[in-house]
Amino acid sequence: MDEWLQPTRLIDCGHPKVVAAAATATEGAGDDVQKALLLYFFVRDAIKFGIPAKFDNLKASEVLSLGYGFCNPKATLFVALLRAARIPARIHMVSINMAVNAGYGMPDNVYGDHAYTEVFLDSQWVKLDSYVVDAPLFAAAQSKIKQLGWVQGYGVHSKGVNDWDGLSDSFCQYVGVRAAAEAPRGAQEAHRVAGELRHQGKAGVHRDMPQSDADFGVVQDLDDFTARVVGSPFALLRTVKFRVPFFFLSALVNRRIQAVRSGK
Repeated sequence: MDEWLQPTRLIDCGHPKVVAAAATATEGAGDDVQKALLLYFFVRDAIKFGIPAKFDNLKASEVLSLGYGFCNPKATLFVALLRAARIPARIHMVSINMAVNAGYGMPDNVYGDHAYTEVFLDSQWVKLDSYVVDAPLFAAAQSKIKQLGWVQGYGVHSKGVNDWDGLSDSFCQYVGVRAAAEAPRGAQEAHRVAGELRHQGKAGVHRDMPQSDADFGVVQDLDDFTARVVGSPFALLRTVKFRVPFFFLSALVNRRIQAVRSGK
């Protein structure tokens, strides 16, 4: 279990800002479940849903300073905060139907890379991504997709949830997938995939197709995943040469996200 308490380059759980944020958020908490819940609500609402210019190549301390992120950066921060609070946690990577983000101007016809968090509480691994979208945006997005008759879009799935009890699996985006997320939640060894992590590269994905087509398993962090993933539609976004154009693209997407959050 000690492996899931250690820092990595991106999960910099020993960084002073991360340590301080974890301590402040969990002040007065009793057991680990209470601590995890307080950290969950901090990551969900204090760190807004948005797309950083550096995409997902961010340390937890950077996400904390930035104040926003999507599934991958927010998982990095959540895991780091949990580890700083001495609660074992790890990142699990899967593919996800990008139609979940339709409406914001991001590619939505592919299976993209998605991180969810596994946290060890009450002698079992609990799995969740329901912290990805902040509460005001979740409510506005659910209303929007209901009006449109969509199964998913604007960062949420119609059957997704935006809350957590600290003991049950809880998903906002990775919904209804019969994979590791629905496996028994005991203290079993991590689901790991050795070597290459390969996307199937399906084209023409739409919102009514399955929510995922690949389970890449537990990774050390996004560095580990990026080094091993093959066929990711996000590969270009992770390159330095694309940093400048993506700066402008992410700014446009973030304006659209804020408009939805504001009820427009």
